[in-house]
Parts: sequence; C-alpha cells; structure tokens
Amino acid sequence: MAWTDPPARQTGDLVTAEIWNADVVDNLLALRAENFRGVYDSGWFAVTLNTLYQKAHGLGGLPRLVVLLWAASPTPSDWHVVTSILHEGGVARGPAIYPTASAVRIHTGDHATHGTICTAVAESGAGYYRVVAWR
Repeated sequence: MAWTDPPARQTGDLVTAEIWNADVVDNLLALRAENFRGVYDSGWFAVTLNTLYQKAHGLGGLPRLVVLLWAASPTPSDWHVVTSILHEGGVARGPAIYPTASAVRIHTGDHATHGTICTAVAESGAGYYRVVAWR
C-alpha cells in the first residue's frame, strides 16, 4: 500500500463521509506501513511527582512520535493524553518528555496536585503512565 493523493476537489464539491473516511484510512495505513518502522508500548506503570522515569524503547533510533497517556489505575476504563507542561512561579505542574535514540525519559512535575497530569479534565500528583512511541 502506498500513499495516494486524494482526487482534486473543487470549491463546493460534496465530499461524503464515505469518501473522506476512505481517503483518511487508506493514507493512515500507508503511513503506518511505510514510514513508522516500529512501535513501542511500555504498558501501564505507576508514577508519582518529581521523579525521572526512563523507558528503553528498542526502536533503533529517535522516535518520530511519542504519546504519553495517564490513568488513575493500572487497568483503566478511561485515560487521558498528557499534552503539555505548565510552569507557574517556578513550579512544574506537569511532566516533561525527553525522547532519545534509545529511551523515552519522562520527568514528572513537582506540584503536589498536578505533578503527573494537569489538564482541564484531570489533575493529579500520582497515577499511571503508558508510553507509546513510533519510529
């Protein structure tokens, strides 16, 4: 499977959900098959504030994409994507993610109630992370 440019569309053309979905699915499958040569999944592991975690990914190079997930339990029914670090008055309110060619390093923040996640829908100084990385 290879990347295929979607057909040229004109302003005002109707693009049905079926056409849109087919283009998106076909091209995502092609990207996964041709560009991402490996996937690393750490599984869920316990985390707390102000701690450095290092997960050797074995991808053979720097990951192209790293996603960090947070959950309140090791077998979650729901989870949250950790998207940013917030600094306020010198206090790190969330984790910093440092991917290298051999590992993904995560340093959690030092704020007691926001050290592992700080979003509009979740905040916590502990919990569980899952690292997913692609090369």
